Amino acid sequence: MSKPLPFAVFAGHPLAGKTTAATLFAQLRTPSTLIDDAAPLREIAMRNFGLTWQQVSTAEGKAQSVEVAGATMTVRQILGRLGKSLENELGEFILPWMATHRLPDDVAALIASARRRNGAYYRQRGGIVIQIDNPLAGPSGNDFDLWDRTEVDFVVLNDGLAGGLSEDQAKDDLRRKLATIAVLFD
Repeated sequence: MSKPLPFAVFAGHPLAGKTTAATLFAQLRTPSTLIDDAAPLREIAMRNFGLTWQQVSTAEGKAQSVEVAGATMTVRQILGRLGKSLENELGEFILPWMATHRLPDDVAALIASARRRNGAYYRQRGGIVIQIDNPLAGPSGNDFDLWDRTEVDFVVLNDGLAGGLSEDQAKDDLRRKLATIAVLFD
């Protein structure tokens, strides 16, 4: 039996379908575990800024503007600034390290969001980075939403909804595209 693919990480613009892709890939690569490497940021934001799970975990919630110490910013900006602060103080790979350093060696982990240079961390450990491109999703304008495209191993076009498919058909289309990658690691 071969060692499982240790990490598959998804990069792309907000709303590109990274979480959906990670969930679908998990169904194709069992057993695997979905890991939220931004969980510490979400917990800090909820506990210390009074934000809700919906605000810190959904695209709609992250787009909401809130007031923090007299300044108005989006929830996405709060999470991004928290992440950058941790990276500045503890190193650029602190979030992926926190998310994975206690995992057993035989766990295949899927991470729905590779930001900045995090793809390098996972690739150095035998993982792959899958970029999800979606014509309906563009840059957020926040530097913390960018990723190092030189670390990308595969690009998947998630264009089902843009092409007029229903939500279910678009998921099936994305699943088929991801399956072409998943079979490479059987």
